[in-house]
Amino acid sequence: MRGLETERTVSNVTIRRTLGIAGALWILVGYPPGSLSAQDSKDSPIPGDVVRVGRLGVFVPPPGVTVVAYGDFVDGTGEQLVVETLLDGTVLINPPDPMASPSPTVETVAPLATGECDDNYTDVSSKPWADTMQWWFHSSTTPPTLSVTEVVTDLRAGTQNITHEVNTCGRPDTVSATSNYNGSNTLPVNITNDGVCASNGDGTSEVGFGTLPSNFIAATCNWANLFFRTESDIRFNKNSIYTFTTGSCSGQFSSSYYVEGIMTHERGHTWNVRDFPSGHPNMTMGDANGQCPGLDDKRTLGLGDMLSLELVY
Repeated sequence: MRGLETERTVSNVTIRRTLGIAGALWILVGYPPGSLSAQDSKDSPIPGDVVRVGRLGVFVPPPGVTVVAYGDFVDGTGEQLVVETLLDGTVLINPPDPMASPSPTVETVAPLATGECDDNYTDVSSKPWADTMQWWFHSSTTPPTLSVTEVVTDLRAGTQNITHEVNTCGRPDTVSATSNYNGSNTLPVNITNDGVCASNGDGTSEVGFGTLPSNFIAATCNWANLFFRTESDIRFNKNSIYTFTTGSCSGQFSSSYYVEGIMTHERGHTWNVRDFPSGHPNMTMGDANGQCPGLDDKRTLGLGDMLSLELVY
C-alpha cells in the first residue's frame, strides 16, 4: 500500500511528506504518530520529507547529515538550498554559514573592476573535503549528438580547472583540493527529474546527463557529515530543447552549452564555492550561463574564483 502524500507550505518552504498507515490516521484524526507534537508534525520537516525553497528541493537527511543543493539556470542565475539535520533531529533550512559572504550586496571590488583578473569577490560554504574526491561518470546517459570520449575529456578538464586553479591571470595553483576519476559505471546520479537531491546520497560522487526542469542547465547536490563533504553528484539537463557541445560553437552547436565550462562551474560548487551574485560575469562562478559562442566564459578561473577556493583549500 502506498503511503498518503501530503504537502504544505510554511513561510516560503514547501514540505512534502509520504505517510504510512499510522501517518494517514494522524492526518485523518489529527493525532501524530510517535513522540512528535501535532504542531511539530504539521509545521516542521523531519528526515524523509522533501523540502522545497524556490526552484530547488532536498530530501531531508538523517541526523548528522547536511545536503547542499545548487541549481544553475538558463538565465545565468543560480540558487542554493542547504538542509541540515542536527544530531537531536532538528532540521535547519538555509542555516547561517560562518564562511559565506554576509550579503550579495557586500562586495570588496569597485563596480568597474569586473575583469577576470581584477574582480576579488568571494563566497564559500563550510564543510570541505577531507581527502581526494573519487568520482565516476554514467557514460550511457551521454546525448547521442556527443562522443562519450570527448565528454569524458571535458568533464575531467572541468574538474581539473578547479583543482589546478587554471587561469590566465598568472597566478600559481595553491589549492589542496584533489580528485580521481574512476571511469564509467551505471549508478544513478542522486538528483531526481524535478531537481531534488534524492535520498541520503550513496557515498559515490556521480556525474551524468538526465531530465531536469526546463529552466535548469545543470544541478549539483553535495552531502556532508558533521565536518566534511562526502559526495558530490552533478546532472546536466538532457531536456531536448538544450544541446551541449565539447568544442564547436558552429552549425548545430551555435547556441549549445559547453560541457567543460558548465562542469568547471559545477565543480566550483563541489569544492564549496557558491554562486556569485549578478555583476560578476567574468567569474566562473558568476552569472554568465556558459552558452556558445563564449567557450572560455567558465573554463578559466577569475581572481574571485581562486580566492574563494583558497579560503577553503
